[in-house]
Amino acid sequence: MNRAFLYRVIVLVCWLLVLPQLAVGQTDIVVRTAVEPEDHVLVGQKIKFTIDVFAKDAWASLPQLPQIEIQGSIVYLPSGQSLRLSETIDGDSYTGQRYQWWVYPRRPGTVSIKSIDVEVNQKSFGVNAESIIHSTQTEPLKLNATYPEGIRSADDLVCAESLQVSDTWNPIATEPLKIGDGLTRTISRTISGAPGMLLPNLSPENIEGIEAYPKQPEVSDTSNRGSLMGRRTDAVTYVFKTSGSFTFPAQEFIWWNESAKQLETVELPQQTFEVLATEIAPESSATKINDNQSSKPKSQSLPAWIAASLFLVVALYLSRHWTNMKYHELLNSPFIQERKTFKALVAAAQSKNIDETMHRLYRWIDFPLHDCDAPQIGVLLERFGSASDTIQIQKLLSGESSGNRNSDDFIRACRSIRKNWRHNKVQVDQQQTSALPKLNP
Repeated sequence: MNRAFLYRVIVLVCWLLVLPQLAVGQTDIVVRTAVEPEDHVLVGQKIKFTIDVFAKDAWASLPQLPQIEIQGSIVYLPSGQSLRLSETIDGDSYTGQRYQWWVYPRRPGTVSIKSIDVEVNQKSFGVNAESIIHSTQTEPLKLNATYPEGIRSADDLVCAESLQVSDTWNPIATEPLKIGDGLTRTISRTISGAPGMLLPNLSPENIEGIEAYPKQPEVSDTSNRGSLMGRRTDAVTYVFKTSGSFTFPAQEFIWWNESAKQLETVELPQQTFEVLATEIAPESSATKINDNQSSKPKSQSLPAWIAASLFLVVALYLSRHWTNMKYHELLNSPFIQERKTFKALVAAAQSKNIDETMHRLYRWIDFPLHDCDAPQIGVLLERFGSASDTIQIQKLLSGESSGNRNSDDFIRACRSIRKNWRHNKVQVDQQQTSALPKLNP
């Protein structure tokens, strides 16, 4: 009997010693979650989801932010949104940190934020402060998302404080276009109070007779003292493969104005372009350039070649150190870059990949048409192409250069255009040289 009584006393004492410690451990850490708005939100509207952590007579923080995923919503972590907190709870001092995420529902229905596993770091005050890691869970939250009044459905609806849209075409078509010409359309959208990734994708226009080459969209965000600006830029190059009248339809951007609390629409007007079927004359400008060059007195070009030859001879005797210094500059010179770009164009044509060939062709024409704001294939053919060259280039634009023979003819036409351009460049250099006083009059 005495042993049983002694055993009960020991157990009771142990419980009396441990129970207060358990109670303290349970109240040392406080984790709270909240959303704003609390119960109802519009599709696309920002929800401020916060997690507050507190520690009694210590400072609480999250050493690692949890990965939050909410089905049917986009979760954005803004920068600089953490806030230090201090509260008195039941007469005790608690200090901690607030963390905030922005949630954007993309469809109507219940927005469910499930319990999140978090690890809270409790750090005591003082020089020799100790840290204790507590594992806990947040409380789940729910709220309802609906479309704004007046619409039943809307894909990728954007809610923002403001929306600005710009639409530019480059080059500006002041005259009718020709087959093979291209226009680059750039649509930029800027919103305030929301990140740029909320702006929906823009698909290129699918118009018969026009080939579309979209570029990678550019999405960026800028934040200044809690004010967020999102921007998205979509650019597409349209190449006209046939003649006729082509109309790009008007576009509407429907968005919810958070400031005015109403739906608004930004409309881009339709654009119509005329494309002519005019062929390049058989006697091209390249032929005229060759005729003028052959009729030019050789005495005018002789001093330039002599000077160039002397320069090359002297350059051979320069020191090896100077040559190494200039080696990298030579690799980045326009002459070397043009040769590499043209070599890539020939390789793309030999692979019979029409899209890649078109891409490489537009890259290469920047060199012979460096004086143009927006280089066009039509301008290239007018300056340096013959009638046969024009036919081969137009076959590529119409998608006919898929066989071995057509591929070889296209490469031959490109080399002919390149040769004419180089001849023209030499003539221009010679004219600039001949304008100088002669060394030996």
